[in-house]
Amino acid sequence: MAKDNVSRYIILGLLANKPMSGYDIKNWILNGVGHFWCISYGQIYPALRSFVDDGLANFTAGIKNERPEKKVYTITDKGRSIIEKWLREPIDFQSDRYAKLLTVKVYFGAIVGKEVTAKHVAEALDHENKKLQNLLKVHKEMTVYRKQAIEIGDSSYTYRMCTLNEGIIMVKAQIEWYKNTIELLKNEESVI
Repeated sequence: MAKDNVSRYIILGLLANKPMSGYDIKNWILNGVGHFWCISYGQIYPALRSFVDDGLANFTAGIKNERPEKKVYTITDKGRSIIEKWLREPIDFQSDRYAKLLTVKVYFGAIVGKEVTAKHVAEALDHENKKLQNLLKVHKEMTVYRKQAIEIGDSSYTYRMCTLNEGIIMVKAQIEWYKNTIELLKNEESVI
């Protein structure tokens, strides 16, 4: 899925939580989803306009002191149906952004419930465990190759090991987050 489409789902998901103005959405992005998904503020109002045009949201606006008040957007049943459908779709592990897509779906998990969200996370955990096993296999092979790399003057060995180690550390961190998320979903009252 294109990044712009995910950004639109995020904006729609925010409206599914409560009615908001464009300014409110900007603040929720800044203080909420902004740490894991980048949305430019220039995407907000065009998305809101298209939601209204497509029947996914409507808005109310009044007049205060002879000036228009801010528009407050509310998701429609059609909009709610679309965000729910997207949140239920399985994660595409072929996408290079699947971990970020999963984070978005977890963020909006309350819309579809913990069973759906936990299933997505469990599938990602399985995927990452397989990925880690592959990386550890490559690491073992690279460690065996180290002596030969020194003998033949393979100057790229150290750099490849650095990036391989980064991959292992990042996958282990994802696995830890997935395990933590599954545990939190099991005990919904838990707070980190």
